Amino acid sequence: MRKFLVAFGSVALLTASAANAQQTLYEKLGGKQAIDAVVEDLTNRMMKDKRLKKYCNLSEEQLKARRALVAAFICKATGGPCEYKGRDMKQAHQNLESQKRIGTDL
Repeated sequence: MRKFLVAFGSVALLTASAANAQQTLYEKLGGKQAIDAVVEDLTNRMMKDKRLKKYCNLSEEQLKARRALVAAFICKATGGPCEYKGRDMKQAHQNLESQKRIGTDL
């Protein structure tokens, strides 16, 4: 009986590990709801940081749209079902380097 329980426990553990290994990063992160919460927290922190706020001078409507884009990007990049329709990261951030060169500090 003991051998049976050890074997059963081992199979259960391996099955659980295999199921966890098959999860996408998106699923491990908690899905869309968790990603949306992290993106909202991040953007709220950015808006309060005087060094970053100058790059985020957005209306509430623009901020909402930006949050949706960032969340969709993270969702897609982590294996989720979302579709990202924004610019690639190089294009989206190309103006930051020119702002840095003209004397604004990050």
